Amino acid sequence: MMSTPVAVTGMGVVCAIAANTDEFAVALRAGRSGVADRPGGGDRQVPRVAADLTEVDLGTAVDALSLPPDRRRAAVRLAGRAPLSLRASTVVALQAWRSAGLTDAPVVAERVGVIVAGHNLTARHTEAVRPRYLDHPRYLPATYARHGLDTDHIGTISQLLGIRGEGYTVGAASASGNMALINAVRLIGAGAVDVCLVIGALTDLSDLERQGYYNLGAMAETAGGAGPFDTARAGFVPGQGAACLVLESTASARRRGRSASAHLIGYGVRLDGNAATDPDEAGEVAAMTTAIADAGITADRVGYVNAHGTGSDLGDRVELTAMERVWANEADRPLVNSTKGLTGHCLCAAGVVEAVAVVVQLRDGFAHPNARLRTPVDTRFRLPTASTPLAAEYALSNGFGFGGFNTSVVFHRRRGEAAMHHGTVPAMTGDWVVGSADETGRTAVRLLCFPPAGGGAAFFRPWIRPLGDIAEVRPVLLPGRETRLRESLFYRMDDLIDPLCSALEPLLDRPYALYGHSMGAIVAYEVARRFVGARRPVLLLVSGRRAPGLPARRRRLSGLPDDEFLTTVARLGGIPPEIMAQPDLLRMILPALRADFTLNEIYRPLPGPALDCPIAACVGDRDPEVDVPEMLQWRGESPQDFTLRVVSGGHFYLKDDPSRVLNLIRGDLTTAMNLTTATR
Repeated sequence: MMSTPVAVTGMGVVCAIAANTDEFAVALRAGRSGVADRPGGGDRQVPRVAADLTEVDLGTAVDALSLPPDRRRAAVRLAGRAPLSLRASTVVALQAWRSAGLTDAPVVAERVGVIVAGHNLTARHTEAVRPRYLDHPRYLPATYARHGLDTDHIGTISQLLGIRGEGYTVGAASASGNMALINAVRLIGAGAVDVCLVIGALTDLSDLERQGYYNLGAMAETAGGAGPFDTARAGFVPGQGAACLVLESTASARRRGRSASAHLIGYGVRLDGNAATDPDEAGEVAAMTTAIADAGITADRVGYVNAHGTGSDLGDRVELTAMERVWANEADRPLVNSTKGLTGHCLCAAGVVEAVAVVVQLRDGFAHPNARLRTPVDTRFRLPTASTPLAAEYALSNGFGFGGFNTSVVFHRRRGEAAMHHGTVPAMTGDWVVGSADETGRTAVRLLCFPPAGGGAAFFRPWIRPLGDIAEVRPVLLPGRETRLRESLFYRMDDLIDPLCSALEPLLDRPYALYGHSMGAIVAYEVARRFVGARRPVLLLVSGRRAPGLPARRRRLSGLPDDEFLTTVARLGGIPPEIMAQPDLLRMILPALRADFTLNEIYRPLPGPALDCPIAACVGDRDPEVDVPEMLQWRGESPQDFTLRVVSGGHFYLKDDPSRVLNLIRGDLTTAMNLTTATR
């Protein structure tokens, strides 16, 4: 088994269907294709089909990242007028760096590396400047000598991000992306670096290269043709794309308080010993079986394969035959799709682009459709033609290249479990809800209460008796605090929501309402979305948190050094002075507090239905975290009744006058129950 599984802590991508990872996730789920016929061509250039980027305006792209002014200036200065390939690498590196939180929670420069997947990256740039050289050799830009080297990507990215560890380029034709990922795993496993950026660089084909691929019989001719794994497939569609994964040792990610989107846990590499371009079944089988064994699992546990699947006649057939040998039992065969059907074949970058696609699909629980697949070449495999639910924990991604390169990598993401562990026992052992059930039937409604960041059941225990005449108050207790102190923390909403809802489901046997303050408001919101319809809550009460989807107005706090983080949170009122005065107690609450802030700050609404219950919102008039217009946006989350109350106080106005708050909640619950009774 691979001795050093590594965490994926950051991602970035640009391609024909997306300008960033979020757009990529949406496009994949929708099955949006970037394949189209290129303008021009005619007799001079037979191959017209491609999945091209429209352009990469570096200034616009970096503005979308809200970079510090000095880094934005450096990016534009270093790469603003560089060839397309380097501009794309710069954008995805900055996206992934930001996604990994390496600005807010940095790593020592000498412990960060960078590997660029790709070779022969700037042929079109050379083709474009050649006429100028032929007319006036002395007018050839001096920068051409540097930009013509693939290693210019290493120099530019390392200067821009201050990387001082190891760095190099990796070339393995269309397997370059996977080979770069594998080399990064080896660097981290050897202890040479703690963090490694793996950049799949955009291969900018010249017209000469396009014609060569077409004459070889490898490239499709028009956009209207069939896609990968279709009986009518006619070759690959070249795609322009670049991507970046930040791979990190689990120890480093834990030190920085960063959640992993997935883990790379195994790989396999085999050469065919063959200079020809035809694929070799035995080599592909060897790469896949080696990767699966290296991951310490069996083939039947792999639930999804991102195939090399280029659309070539021989290549697709050989890959499916090889997979038939790996998954001999038809019942064990995974879902299979080819991202190249949507993005085009991104050549040297393909492995990294597709690694991002794998992580996104594992994370979001879907498998994207196989584009333009009408008549599958083999019906014994599950080749979805529409977006399909995916509950896989393990996924394999193939990358094969001219020159006899066969590579496979295995990713792992356990559904419903936090990717990082700080405790010593599983995350689902403790009680998620505290308090006692009302056996007398005196109360009209059960009130499930979700605490703010770092909070526990104690936050709501004072409410149990005052509201006891109307509500059975049941505080929710997340792992990592109070009686669950030694349990694993959750850093992402999509990891938390499944086990939480499973624990809450038995409590929905009577009318219930959900209350959440600050971070607790978005947790309550996502729970309510899981139970729309007959089992919806009678009311969602949200407090002190802007509506879902609105951008934050302050910088992220979760990556700050411990002292600065705690001081800032205390200033918001989240840590009482008496606890700030006790260092031992602070050390005890810090992990849960940081985990909750991370969850809250990176949160975006999960896929799913809209709310169908009333919403009652409340905010303090001096809350520095959220203002009245942001609270009013909750009104758009449900077609049912909405009320907003503005009370005197700051972010934790609940502590200033508890009886006033409880009276408001009592009134809201009474109204909701009366409405429920009237509509029965």
